[in-house]
Amino acid sequence: MSKNRKPWKVVGLCMLWGLTPIYSYAQEEIDPYLSKYREEALAHEQSVQMAENQVSAAEANYRATISDMLPQISLDGNYTYVQNPTQLTLPDILGGELGGMTIQGAANHQYGTYARLNQSIYNGGLLQERKKKADIQKDKAQDQLQLTKTEVVLLTDIQYWQTVAQQEVLAAMEEYRDAMRHLTSVVEDMVESGANSRNDLLMSEVRMNKAELAVVQAENNLAVTKMSFNRLLGHEFKEEITISDSISFLSPSLLMHLEPQVRAELKIAEKEVQESESDFKMVKGKYLPQLNATAVGMYSSPGYDFQPGAVPNMQAGLTMAIPLYAGSKKKNEKAMVKMKVENSQLQLERTQEMLNLEHEQSFVAWQNSLQEAQLAQKAVEKAKENAAIMMDRYEEGMIAILEVLDAQIYFEQAMVDYIQSKLNMKVQYTHYLRAVGVLYHN
Repeated sequence: MSKNRKPWKVVGLCMLWGLTPIYSYAQEEIDPYLSKYREEALAHEQSVQMAENQVSAAEANYRATISDMLPQISLDGNYTYVQNPTQLTLPDILGGELGGMTIQGAANHQYGTYARLNQSIYNGGLLQERKKKADIQKDKAQDQLQLTKTEVVLLTDIQYWQTVAQQEVLAAMEEYRDAMRHLTSVVEDMVESGANSRNDLLMSEVRMNKAELAVVQAENNLAVTKMSFNRLLGHEFKEEITISDSISFLSPSLLMHLEPQVRAELKIAEKEVQESESDFKMVKGKYLPQLNATAVGMYSSPGYDFQPGAVPNMQAGLTMAIPLYAGSKKKNEKAMVKMKVENSQLQLERTQEMLNLEHEQSFVAWQNSLQEAQLAQKAVEKAKENAAIMMDRYEEGMIAILEVLDAQIYFEQAMVDYIQSKLNMKVQYTHYLRAVGVLYHN
């Protein structure tokens, strides 16, 4: 089950020199693009299609168990050539015409066609339990489909927000590159005027080159992230997709306990208990009397009354089988299935505990992620203000270029933490919605 998760890493560095972030809180709103991408991922993902096939297979199996309870009709035939067919010679002692008479009981060519009807009347509840178990498996397949779709939606949401975050990184890199170009231009003018040494220009140019490289890296990382997302959606890997410009800051008003819903994992565990209970009943039913009705219509040779040609006939009756002794097989089979029932009940208890734990842990993780994002937001404000002050002092000749570059590094790291915290906040909130069972419903 899900525990406190490590924050999702944003590839690349970011530093916004000229970009002023928006810090106002807003209520959580459905992203204008995410709903569409969820539908595309659900339509494309192979795991969903496999789960749907499992539902169809379970429904077919259920219908098959119903058929087992209906009369079974079959048609068969045979042919046999007998070189010396059976015949009956009466003893001479009978006297008269019968004494010494030979009666031909069969012909050389023996054949027939048979139409058989079998109907189970009582089988210890075996067929009824098979039908009940198939019905349980059908419902379990539906629950598994719901679980699979929820997992796909969870993956889609996370990959979407990772892509948005990476796009924010690229925007930050471009802003930082432009800011470094501006700083390098200012330093170059100061060097030409003799106000500063050429060493300042070299250091600013090195930082500008790093900023250019960071832009290239951010572009590459965004392209790779989009490829992964396109694969999930069933698009061409390099197809352009439309996403939001940035991750919105979630409102603290969303920080409340939601009423947990019954999740698919728990429903599946409950179905497995019911399946094992049906298995136990079927084992018991297997050793109870079995009563069946049979009817056979035939057209065969030799016929009744030793008629040599093929003639029609029929027979009907009841058959009963009563298991009396099978060694210790019955006892061992019941013991084995009883342990299976007990294990499935224990697994149900464990599943319930783990889901409750996931619910509580995901709420704490979501709560902490919001606090971390709020702190990261304040850090960005302070780092931005400090970088601006250091720039003014440098232009006034009060400090060295290294102090300006250090201030920029602090601001850069603050922006990395800010984008990272927003992404983590979204991911943890998504995990929390999944934990309470409201992330996705058919």
